[in-house]
Amino acid sequence: PELHVARDGEDFSIRALRAIWSEFSRVAATNTNPEHPATVTHYAEKVEQWVVDFLLTVGPLQSIVLVRDPRDIWLSLASFTDDASAFGRTASQSDEEWLETFIARSRQHLERVVQLPESETFTTVRYEDLAADPRPHVERLSNWLGIELDTSMVDSMRTKMATHITSGSARNSVARWKREMDAALRTRFEDRIGSQLTAAGYEV
Repeated sequence: PELHVARDGEDFSIRALRAIWSEFSRVAATNTNPEHPATVTHYAEKVEQWVVDFLLTVGPLQSIVLVRDPRDIWLSLASFTDDASAFGRTASQSDEEWLETFIARSRQHLERVVQLPESETFTTVRYEDLAADPRPHVERLSNWLGIELDTSMVDSMRTKMATHITSGSARNSVARWKREMDAALRTRFEDRIGSQLTAAGYEV
């Protein structure tokens, strides 16, 4: 264990990660704006919550916690049958095992979202709100982050992200479970995470 601790008592892995992040930030800023890299102040990455928890040990960050109805997420995931491994499914998992794992993770995420207070470090955004009208929420996030976000960039990405859309549009992806999910599966979600869905503000 002593091999992992620096002389000043700091965990060596944390120190190494901080050094790597510092160099990554320098390169990313230069690539983003070669003439004025110092003006680049933020880097955004979509990660799982455990990554955020770990990075908080390295230094300050701001985490936007996205919440979406798990039933809609499941229908979207199930549409990507050709590459399900990209969404957390192992090669040995059956359809039943994958569904059980998904429901368990959804329960954990919803419970965390409900308990997570708004702060300088965390804020929560509902996917359904963004799909309906992103403008007021983008404005709120701009104020929270201290930078100006441009909603027009979302429109410019629609063509590039077309392969990730399984419902035709963002609006059509909301409450998709009401139209496409069979009764048995709906009941299963309600039985397993009904209370968590209700606590997060979703219809059951």
